[in-house]
Amino acid sequence: MRLDFRLLRVGEVGSFPCVAFVPGAVDDAQARAAAVFISRSAFGFLEASLEAAWPGYARQASKRETYLSAEVCEAFLARLAALRDALCGADSTVAVGGLALMMPALQAQMQHDGADVRISLAQLIEALSAWLREPPCARAGVRLVQL
Repeated sequence: MRLDFRLLRVGEVGSFPCVAFVPGAVDDAQARAAAVFISRSAFGFLEASLEAAWPGYARQASKRETYLSAEVCEAFLARLAALRDALCGADSTVAVGGLALMMPALQAQMQHDGADVRISLAQLIEALSAWLREPPCARAGVRLVQL
């Protein structure tokens, strides 16, 4: 299993399972056009940070769509920054706390390609964080939609 750590835009999403980050609480064409996507596998690495930022997420995780308020997004950004710093400062993935490694294939890839995975994940966090800081998300939060 190869991990895809890219932050994708509308039109770049393939047939793999992914999570959409859609700005704002209203479902309209403009919000959908501004959405970004990450693979579900990559999101799995970030999910522990979201759970730490919003304890109520555990009750929402099984839903197809979940709304994150602007306050939750801000707390999530802080957790992502801490995870990025840990990834950049660690010598191995074992030394990084806060990573959710649920699938054995992901654990194997982290051990085999640890440095590359840490760098790619840190880059994904940078890109997602920059997107979350943009005005639509910073003001109105985001909707997570599992596709």
